[in-house]
Amino acid sequence: EEFWLERFLANGNATDVDVRGNDYQLLPFGAGRRLCPAINFAMPTLGIALACLERHFDWGLAVGTCLEMGEAPGLTTPPSTSMRLVPRCITT
Repeated sequence: EEFWLERFLANGNATDVDVRGNDYQLLPFGAGRRLCPAINFAMPTLGIALACLERHFDWGLAVGTCLEMGEAPGLTTPPSTSMRLVPRCITT
């Protein structure tokens, strides 16, 4: 019941994972003969959907939390704690 990204990554590396059904680590659109026919539409549309979420909501931290800027060790310096955002509807 919890999203755990690391289970989809081979050796913690996401650069070689193909979401179009060639790798069996992550199959959001299926694979083989059952491949989603709308994959060529869905991949570019994903960026538009994220842009719409950013435009229509005011994103902020949950009440009573503060932004932790610590870094965990690693090549890409990931954050030491996860950040949870709360969307607030923008009224026009």
